[in-house]
Amino acid sequence: MVEPSDILRSVSQMRAPSVTLMMQYVAQKQGVSTGRQVREMFALRYGPGKLLPHEYYRLRVYRRDLSRSDKREFLGDRAAKALNYGLTAPELAGARYMVDQKPVFLALCAASNLACTETQAMYSPRQTVGSWAQLRSAAEIVAFLRHDARYPLYCKPTDSKQSIGGIEIERLDADGHLVFGEGLSGPHIEAFAAEILAKFPSGYLFQTCEAMAKDLRGLAPKGLGPMRLNSILTEQGAPLVFFGSFRMPVDGTESGPTKSKRRYFANLDLEKNEISIAMERTDGAHLIIEHQPVTGTKLPGFKVEQLPDAVALVKAAHMLMPELGIIGWDVALTDKGPLIIEGNGNPSCSHYQLVRGRGIMNAEHRPLFAAAKARADAISAAIKAGNDAWQLGAIRDIVALERGRFNS
Repeated sequence: MVEPSDILRSVSQMRAPSVTLMMQYVAQKQGVSTGRQVREMFALRYGPGKLLPHEYYRLRVYRRDLSRSDKREFLGDRAAKALNYGLTAPELAGARYMVDQKPVFLALCAASNLACTETQAMYSPRQTVGSWAQLRSAAEIVAFLRHDARYPLYCKPTDSKQSIGGIEIERLDADGHLVFGEGLSGPHIEAFAAEILAKFPSGYLFQTCEAMAKDLRGLAPKGLGPMRLNSILTEQGAPLVFFGSFRMPVDGTESGPTKSKRRYFANLDLEKNEISIAMERTDGAHLIIEHQPVTGTKLPGFKVEQLPDAVALVKAAHMLMPELGIIGWDVALTDKGPLIIEGNGNPSCSHYQLVRGRGIMNAEHRPLFAAAKARADAISAAIKAGNDAWQLGAIRDIVALERGRFNS
Protein backbone atom coordinates (compact mmCIF):
# COMPACT_ATOMS: atom_id res chain seq x y z
CA MET A 1 0.00 0.00 0.00
CA VAL A 2 1.39 3.40 -1.02
CA GLU A 3 1.84 5.91 1.80
CA PRO A 4 -0.14 9.10 1.00
CA SER A 5 1.80 12.30 0.47
CA ASP A 6 1.02 15.44 2.47
CA ILE A 7 1.15 18.18 -0.15
CA LEU A 8 -2.56 19.14 -0.17
CA ARG A 9 -3.88 21.52 2.47
CA SER A 10 -7.09 20.05 3.92
CA VAL A 11 -7.99 22.76 6.45
CA SER A 12 -8.25 26.52 6.23
CA GLN A 13 -5.16 28.50 7.14
CA MET A 14 -7.16 31.69 7.68
CA ARG A 15 -6.67 32.67 11.28
CA ALA A 16 -8.89 35.05 13.17
CA PRO A 17 -6.94 37.98 14.59
CA SER A 18 -6.28 37.87 18.34
CA VAL A 19 -8.96 40.03 19.97
CA THR A 20 -6.66 40.88 22.89
CA LEU A 21 -3.76 41.95 20.68
CA MET A 22 -6.02 43.86 18.28
CA MET A 23 -7.68 45.66 21.18
CA GLN A 24 -4.29 46.86 22.36
CA TYR A 25 -3.19 47.79 18.83
CA VAL A 26 -6.36 49.81 18.12
CA ALA A 27 -6.13 51.60 21.44
CA GLN A 28 -2.47 52.51 20.95
CA LYS A 29 -2.29 53.13 17.19
CA GLN A 30 -5.83 54.24 16.34
CA GLY A 31 -6.72 56.13 19.48
CA VAL A 32 -9.91 54.17 20.20
CA SER A 33 -10.22 53.35 23.88
CA THR A 34 -10.70 49.73 24.96
CA GLY A 35 -13.98 50.70 26.62
CA ARG A 36 -15.35 52.07 23.37
CA GLN A 37 -14.19 48.98 21.48
CA VAL A 38 -15.95 46.67 23.94
CA ARG A 39 -19.19 48.67 23.75
CA GLU A 40 -19.11 48.70 19.95
CA MET A 41 -18.36 44.98 19.69
CA PHE A 42 -21.24 44.17 22.03
CA ALA A 43 -23.69 46.41 20.15
CA LEU A 44 -22.64 45.15 16.71
CA ARG A 45 -22.65 41.50 17.70
CA TYR A 46 -26.32 41.72 18.65
CA GLY A 47 -27.20 44.27 15.97
CA PRO A 48 -28.43 43.57 12.43
CA GLY A 49 -24.92 42.79 11.15
CA LYS A 50 -24.17 40.16 13.84
CA LEU A 51 -20.46 40.99 13.71
CA LEU A 52 -18.26 38.70 15.76
CA PRO A 53 -15.28 40.30 17.56
CA HIS A 54 -12.71 39.03 15.06
CA GLU A 55 -14.86 40.41 12.19
CA TYR A 56 -15.03 43.76 13.94
CA TYR A 57 -11.23 43.94 13.74
CA ARG A 58 -10.72 42.21 10.39
CA LEU A 59 -13.10 44.64 8.66
CA ARG A 60 -11.67 47.63 10.55
CA VAL A 61 -15.07 48.65 11.87
CA TYR A 62 -13.32 50.32 14.81
CA ARG A 63 -12.28 53.22 12.55
CA ARG A 64 -13.00 56.65 13.98
CA ASP A 65 -14.22 58.05 10.65
CA LEU A 66 -17.22 55.68 10.70
CA SER A 67 -20.42 56.87 12.33
CA ARG A 68 -22.61 54.58 14.42
CA SER A 69 -25.01 54.13 11.50
CA ASP A 70 -22.07 53.43 9.15
CA LYS A 71 -20.90 50.62 11.43
CA ARG A 72 -24.34 49.04 11.50
CA GLU A 73 -24.14 48.63 7.70
CA PHE A 74 -21.37 46.01 8.04
CA LEU A 75 -22.41 42.36 7.91
CA GLY A 76 -20.66 39.45 9.56
CA ASP A 77 -20.61 36.05 7.88
CA ARG A 78 -23.75 34.88 9.71
CA ALA A 79 -25.80 37.90 8.68
CA ALA A 80 -24.43 37.76 5.13
CA LYS A 81 -25.54 34.14 4.80
CA ALA A 82 -29.02 35.01 6.06
CA LEU A 83 -29.18 37.88 3.57
CA ASN A 84 -28.05 35.71 0.65
CA TYR A 85 -30.44 32.88 1.46
CA GLY A 86 -33.32 35.31 1.92
CA LEU A 87 -32.97 36.49 -1.69
CA THR A 88 -34.15 33.10 -2.99
CA ALA A 89 -37.60 31.62 -2.41
CA PRO A 90 -37.07 28.82 0.14
CA GLU A 91 -39.08 26.43 -2.04
CA LEU A 92 -36.45 26.86 -4.78
CA ALA A 93 -33.34 26.77 -2.60
CA GLY A 94 -32.39 23.39 -4.08
CA ALA A 95 -31.16 25.27 -7.16
CA ARG A 96 -28.19 26.37 -5.05
CA TYR A 97 -26.86 22.82 -5.43
CA MET A 98 -26.44 23.43 -9.16
CA VAL A 99 -24.02 26.27 -8.45
CA ASP A 100 -22.18 25.00 -5.41
CA GLN A 101 -21.43 21.60 -6.94
CA LYS A 102 -18.49 22.54 -9.14
CA PRO A 103 -18.56 19.64 -11.63
CA VAL A 104 -22.32 19.87 -12.10
CA PHE A 105 -22.17 23.60 -12.76
CA LEU A 106 -19.14 23.42 -15.05
CA ALA A 107 -20.80 20.68 -17.10
CA LEU A 108 -23.92 22.85 -17.36
CA CYS A 109 -21.84 25.83 -18.54
CA ALA A 110 -20.03 23.73 -21.13
CA ALA A 111 -23.31 22.30 -22.42
CA SER A 112 -24.71 25.86 -22.66
CA ASN A 113 -21.67 27.17 -24.59
CA LEU A 114 -20.67 29.50 -21.77
CA ALA A 115 -16.91 30.02 -21.53
CA CYS A 116 -15.52 28.24 -18.47
CA THR A 117 -12.29 26.62 -17.35
CA GLU A 118 -11.57 23.28 -19.01
CA THR A 119 -11.92 20.16 -16.89
CA GLN A 120 -9.83 17.26 -18.16
CA ALA A 121 -10.85 14.61 -15.61
CA MET A 122 -12.72 14.08 -12.34
CA TYR A 123 -12.16 11.54 -9.61
CA SER A 124 -15.34 10.40 -7.90
CA PRO A 125 -16.16 6.96 -6.50
CA ARG A 126 -19.83 7.34 -7.49
CA GLN A 127 -20.74 10.50 -9.41
CA THR A 128 -20.69 10.65 -13.20
CA VAL A 129 -21.07 14.10 -14.76
CA GLY A 130 -19.64 15.96 -17.74
CA SER A 131 -17.89 14.73 -20.87
CA TRP A 132 -14.44 14.58 -19.26
CA ALA A 133 -12.57 11.46 -18.09
CA GLN A 134 -14.22 9.76 -15.11
CA LEU A 135 -11.71 8.33 -12.62
CA ARG A 136 -12.84 5.80 -10.00
CA SER A 137 -9.65 4.72 -8.22
CA ALA A 138 -6.11 5.71 -7.30
CA ALA A 139 -4.82 3.54 -10.16
CA GLU A 140 -6.95 5.46 -12.66
CA ILE A 141 -5.73 8.79 -11.25
CA VAL A 142 -2.13 7.61 -11.69
CA ALA A 143 -2.79 6.44 -15.26
CA PHE A 144 -4.41 9.77 -16.14
CA LEU A 145 -1.57 11.84 -14.69
CA ARG A 146 1.05 9.69 -16.40
CA HIS A 147 -0.49 9.23 -19.84
CA ASP A 148 -3.46 11.50 -20.59
CA ALA A 149 -3.10 14.76 -18.66
CA ARG A 150 -2.19 17.92 -20.54
CA TYR A 151 0.05 20.04 -18.32
CA PRO A 152 0.10 22.41 -16.58
CA LEU A 153 -2.81 21.28 -14.42
CA TYR A 154 -4.81 22.97 -11.73
CA CYS A 155 -6.26 20.40 -9.33
CA LYS A 156 -8.86 20.97 -6.61
CA PRO A 157 -11.60 19.16 -4.65
CA THR A 158 -15.12 19.25 -6.03
CA ASP A 159 -16.43 20.98 -2.90
CA SER A 160 -13.54 23.07 -1.56
CA LYS A 161 -13.44 26.73 -0.54
CA GLN A 162 -10.61 29.14 0.28
CA SER A 163 -8.27 27.23 -2.09
CA ILE A 164 -8.31 24.23 0.28
CA GLY A 165 -6.83 21.22 -1.51
CA GLY A 166 -5.87 23.23 -4.59
CA ILE A 167 -2.52 22.79 -6.32
CA GLU A 168 -0.87 23.74 -9.61
CA ILE A 169 1.24 21.04 -11.29
CA GLU A 170 3.70 22.19 -13.94
CA ARG A 171 4.63 18.73 -15.25
CA LEU A 172 5.89 15.26 -14.29
CA ASP A 173 9.54 14.32 -14.21
CA ALA A 174 10.86 11.13 -15.80
CA ASP A 175 10.34 9.14 -12.59
CA GLY A 176 6.70 10.20 -12.16
CA HIS A 177 7.18 12.86 -9.51
CA LEU A 178 5.16 16.07 -9.57
CA VAL A 179 7.01 19.22 -10.57
CA PHE A 180 5.64 22.59 -9.45
CA GLY A 181 6.55 26.12 -10.47
CA GLU A 182 10.21 27.15 -10.50
CA GLY A 183 11.23 23.48 -10.77
CA LEU A 184 10.16 22.57 -7.24
CA SER A 185 9.91 18.77 -6.97
CA GLY A 186 6.97 17.09 -5.29
CA PRO A 187 5.72 13.61 -4.36
CA HIS A 188 5.34 10.66 -6.69
CA ILE A 189 2.01 10.44 -8.49
CA GLU A 190 1.09 7.25 -6.62
CA ALA A 191 1.53 8.98 -3.26
CA PHE A 192 -0.37 12.00 -4.61
CA ALA A 193 -3.28 9.79 -5.73
CA ALA A 194 -3.37 8.10 -2.33
CA GLU A 195 -3.54 11.51 -0.65
CA ILE A 196 -6.47 12.58 -2.83
CA LEU A 197 -8.45 9.49 -1.82
CA ALA A 198 -7.54 9.96 1.86
CA LYS A 199 -8.34 13.68 2.15
CA PHE A 200 -10.99 14.28 -0.52
CA PRO A 201 -12.95 11.06 -0.96
CA SER A 202 -16.05 12.84 -2.26
CA GLY A 203 -14.35 14.06 -5.45
CA TYR A 204 -11.43 15.85 -7.09
CA LEU A 205 -11.06 17.82 -10.33
CA PHE A 206 -8.14 18.02 -12.76
CA GLN A 207 -8.37 21.15 -14.88
CA THR A 208 -6.27 22.93 -17.47
CA CYS A 209 -4.22 25.57 -15.67
CA GLU A 210 -5.03 28.98 -17.12
CA ALA A 211 -2.68 31.96 -17.23
CA MET A 212 -3.46 35.63 -16.76
CA ALA A 213 -3.97 37.62 -19.95
CA LYS A 214 -0.71 39.23 -21.04
CA ASP A 215 -1.99 42.76 -20.47
CA LEU A 216 -2.82 41.86 -16.84
CA ARG A 217 0.40 40.15 -15.77
CA GLY A 218 1.61 43.32 -14.15
CA LEU A 219 -1.09 42.62 -11.55
CA ALA A 220 0.10 39.06 -10.78
CA PRO A 221 3.42 38.11 -12.41
CA LYS A 222 3.45 34.38 -11.64
CA GLY A 223 -0.07 33.30 -10.85
CA LEU A 224 -3.68 33.67 -11.85
CA GLY A 225 -5.58 36.15 -9.68
CA PRO A 226 -9.30 35.36 -9.87
CA MET A 227 -11.82 38.13 -10.29
CA ARG A 228 -14.95 38.03 -8.14
CA LEU A 229 -18.21 39.38 -9.56
CA ASN A 230 -21.46 39.31 -7.60
CA SER A 231 -24.72 39.29 -9.54
CA ILE A 232 -28.16 39.87 -8.07
CA LEU A 233 -31.61 39.50 -9.60
CA THR A 234 -33.70 42.63 -9.94
CA GLU A 235 -37.42 42.66 -9.23
CA GLN A 236 -38.01 42.09 -12.96
CA GLY A 237 -35.81 38.98 -12.90
CA ALA A 238 -32.84 40.36 -14.84
CA PRO A 239 -29.37 39.84 -13.28
CA LEU A 240 -27.35 42.90 -12.32
CA VAL A 241 -23.63 42.79 -11.47
CA PHE A 242 -23.19 45.16 -8.54
CA PHE A 243 -19.74 44.36 -7.20
CA GLY A 244 -16.34 43.36 -8.60
CA SER A 245 -12.91 42.75 -7.09
CA PHE A 246 -9.60 40.97 -7.65
CA ARG A 247 -7.85 38.65 -5.20
CA MET A 248 -4.24 38.68 -6.34
CA PRO A 249 -1.11 36.77 -5.25
CA VAL A 250 1.75 39.25 -4.95
CA ASP A 251 4.67 37.11 -6.09
CA GLY A 252 3.63 33.46 -6.46
CA THR A 253 0.63 31.31 -7.28
CA GLU A 254 -2.79 31.25 -5.64
CA SER A 255 -2.37 27.81 -4.02
CA GLY A 256 0.01 24.91 -3.55
CA PRO A 257 3.72 24.77 -2.64
CA THR A 258 4.50 27.95 -4.60
CA LYS A 259 1.60 29.87 -3.05
CA SER A 260 2.38 33.51 -2.43
CA LYS A 261 2.63 34.42 1.23
CA ARG A 262 1.31 37.86 0.35
CA ARG A 263 -1.85 38.83 -1.45
CA TYR A 264 -3.77 41.98 -2.12
CA PHE A 265 -7.37 42.85 -2.92
CA ALA A 266 -8.40 45.35 -5.56
CA ASN A 267 -11.85 46.88 -5.91
CA LEU A 268 -13.18 47.29 -9.46
CA ASP A 269 -15.09 50.30 -10.75
CA LEU A 270 -17.72 48.62 -12.95
CA GLU A 271 -18.57 51.84 -14.77
CA LYS A 272 -15.02 52.87 -15.65
CA ASN A 273 -13.72 49.28 -16.12
CA GLU A 274 -10.72 49.94 -13.91
CA ILE A 275 -9.24 49.30 -10.48
CA SER A 276 -10.33 51.99 -8.04
CA ILE A 277 -8.49 51.02 -4.85
CA ALA A 278 -6.18 48.23 -3.69
CA MET A 279 -5.21 46.95 -0.27
CA GLU A 280 -2.61 44.50 1.00
CA ARG A 281 -3.14 42.57 4.19
CA THR A 282 0.07 41.70 6.05
CA ASP A 283 0.37 40.44 9.63
CA GLY A 284 -3.10 41.67 10.52
CA ALA A 285 -2.49 45.17 9.13
CA HIS A 286 -4.35 46.61 6.13
CA LEU A 287 -2.35 48.88 3.89
CA ILE A 288 -3.72 50.88 0.98
CA ILE A 289 -1.24 50.37 -1.87
CA GLU A 290 -0.73 52.40 -5.01
CA HIS A 291 1.56 49.97 -6.87
CA GLN A 292 1.90 46.20 -7.22
CA PRO A 293 4.72 45.41 -4.76
CA VAL A 294 6.75 43.26 -7.20
CA THR A 295 6.07 44.61 -10.70
CA GLY A 296 5.52 48.25 -9.73
CA THR A 297 2.35 48.44 -11.83
CA LYS A 298 0.18 51.38 -10.78
CA LEU A 299 -3.08 49.95 -9.47
CA PRO A 300 -5.66 52.78 -9.11
CA GLY A 301 -6.85 53.60 -12.62
CA PHE A 302 -5.51 50.35 -14.13
CA LYS A 303 -7.82 49.50 -17.06
CA VAL A 304 -9.35 46.01 -17.18
CA GLU A 305 -10.38 45.73 -20.81
CA GLN A 306 -12.11 42.35 -20.42
CA LEU A 307 -14.38 43.51 -17.59
CA PRO A 308 -17.47 44.26 -19.78
CA ASP A 309 -17.18 40.81 -21.40
CA ALA A 310 -16.82 39.18 -17.98
CA VAL A 311 -19.92 40.99 -16.73
CA ALA A 312 -21.91 39.84 -19.76
CA LEU A 313 -20.67 36.26 -19.25
CA VAL A 314 -21.74 35.96 -15.61
CA LYS A 315 -25.10 37.60 -16.32
CA ALA A 316 -25.74 34.92 -18.96
CA ALA A 317 -24.58 32.23 -16.52
CA HIS A 318 -26.92 33.54 -13.81
CA MET A 319 -29.85 32.93 -16.14
CA LEU A 320 -29.06 29.20 -16.02
CA MET A 321 -30.34 29.35 -12.42
CA PRO A 322 -32.86 32.23 -12.42
CA GLU A 323 -34.30 30.91 -9.15
CA LEU A 324 -31.24 32.13 -7.21
CA GLY A 325 -31.39 35.74 -6.07
CA ILE A 326 -27.62 36.22 -5.75
CA ILE A 327 -24.51 34.40 -7.01
CA GLY A 328 -20.82 35.13 -6.54
CA TRP A 329 -18.63 34.29 -9.54
CA ASP A 330 -14.92 33.56 -9.76
CA VAL A 331 -13.69 34.48 -13.23
CA ALA A 332 -10.29 34.03 -14.90
CA LEU A 333 -9.20 36.73 -17.36
CA THR A 334 -7.04 34.98 -19.96
CA ASP A 335 -5.76 35.57 -23.48
CA LYS A 336 -8.79 33.51 -24.59
CA GLY A 337 -11.09 35.97 -22.83
CA PRO A 338 -12.96 35.66 -19.51
CA LEU A 339 -13.62 32.12 -18.24
CA ILE A 340 -15.93 31.15 -15.40
CA ILE A 341 -14.02 29.26 -12.72
CA GLU A 342 -16.96 28.56 -10.42
CA GLY A 343 -20.07 30.01 -8.83
CA ASN A 344 -21.02 30.42 -5.17
CA GLY A 345 -24.58 30.46 -3.91
CA ASN A 346 -23.51 32.13 -0.65
CA PRO A 347 -21.01 34.78 -1.77
CA SER A 348 -18.92 36.52 0.86
CA CYS A 349 -19.20 40.28 1.20
CA SER A 350 -15.98 40.62 3.20
CA HIS A 351 -13.85 41.62 0.18
CA TYR A 352 -16.15 44.53 -0.56
CA GLN A 353 -16.36 45.64 3.06
CA LEU A 354 -12.62 45.31 3.62
CA VAL A 355 -11.37 47.11 0.52
CA ARG A 356 -14.12 49.71 0.23
CA GLY A 357 -14.11 50.37 3.96
CA ARG A 358 -17.91 50.49 4.10
CA GLY A 359 -20.67 48.05 4.93
CA ILE A 360 -22.42 46.10 2.19
CA MET A 361 -25.83 47.26 3.52
CA ASN A 362 -25.24 50.87 2.52
CA ALA A 363 -27.76 53.23 0.93
CA GLU A 364 -26.57 52.24 -2.55
CA HIS A 365 -27.12 48.51 -2.08
CA ARG A 366 -30.14 48.33 0.22
CA PRO A 367 -32.63 48.95 -2.64
CA LEU A 368 -31.03 46.11 -4.65
CA PHE A 369 -31.37 43.66 -1.78
CA ALA A 370 -34.92 44.84 -1.05
CA ALA A 371 -35.98 44.34 -4.69
CA ALA A 372 -34.47 40.84 -4.84
CA LYS A 373 -36.11 39.97 -1.51
CA ALA A 374 -39.49 41.24 -2.75
CA ARG A 375 -39.16 39.08 -5.86
CA ALA A 376 -38.26 36.00 -3.78
CA ASP A 377 -41.18 36.61 -1.41
CA ALA A 378 -43.59 37.00 -4.36
CA ILE A 379 -42.40 33.74 -5.89
CA SER A 380 -42.68 31.97 -2.54
CA ALA A 381 -46.23 33.29 -2.04
CA ALA A 382 -47.24 32.15 -5.53
CA ILE A 383 -45.84 28.67 -4.91
CA LYS A 384 -47.58 28.44 -1.55
CA ALA A 385 -50.87 29.58 -3.06
CA GLY A 386 -50.52 26.96 -5.79
CA ASN A 387 -49.77 24.24 -3.26
CA ASP A 388 -52.71 25.28 -1.08
CA ALA A 389 -55.03 25.26 -4.08
CA TRP A 390 -53.82 21.81 -5.09
CA GLN A 391 -54.28 20.47 -1.56
CA LEU A 392 -57.76 22.01 -1.32
CA GLY A 393 -58.65 20.50 -4.69
CA ALA A 394 -57.35 17.11 -3.60
CA ILE A 395 -59.42 17.28 -0.40
CA ARG A 396 -62.54 18.17 -2.40
CA ASP A 397 -61.92 15.24 -4.76
CA ILE A 398 -61.55 12.86 -1.80
CA VAL A 399 -64.74 14.16 -0.16
CA ALA A 400 -66.64 13.86 -3.43
CA LEU A 401 -65.36 10.31 -3.92
CA GLU A 402 -66.38 9.26 -0.42
CA ARG A 403 -69.83 10.85 -0.87
CA GLY A 404 -70.25 8.93 -4.10
CA ARG A 405 -69.36 5.66 -2.40
CA PHE A 406 -71.76 6.41 0.48
CA ASN A 407 -74.64 7.31 -1.84
CA SER A 408 -74.09 4.18 -3.88
